[in-house]
Amino acid sequence: MLQIYCDGPYLLNTARGGIVDEDALHAALLARRIAGAALDCFAGEPIGADHRFTRLDNVLLAPHSIAWTHELFRDIGRAVCQGMVDVSQGRQPAGVVNRDVFARPTFQHKWRRLTSTLGVAAPGNVSQRECQA
Repeated sequence: MLQIYCDGPYLLNTARGGIVDEDALHAALLARRIAGAALDCFAGEPIGADHRFTRLDNVLLAPHSIAWTHELFRDIGRAVCQGMVDVSQGRQPAGVVNRDVFARPTFQHKWRRLTSTLGVAAPGNVSQRECQA
């Protein structure tokens, strides 16, 4: 596929390693058939400092976990814990995408069983309007 591009394109892969033929990409970069590449995922990870792409001046490399910061992990932990507390206390957690689930009788039954086990007031049936509030 890389040979069908005209001169000057850039390839960006931030999806998954292995979806780009790294041998073909390396050859195209060496021959300057493409202008450059930016990659944060590779067929084999992690890559080392001696990886062949590290020797090319037309490649930007980053770890696939570039957005994984201390703040991200702190906030994910807080959000998950808050969601668990909310459910255990009969409240709907924030950020639920499929709010219809709260109105399902099977979910209501499980939720009442959980809250009664924990000694918390059982949640009432939740209307669609309440879910969107």
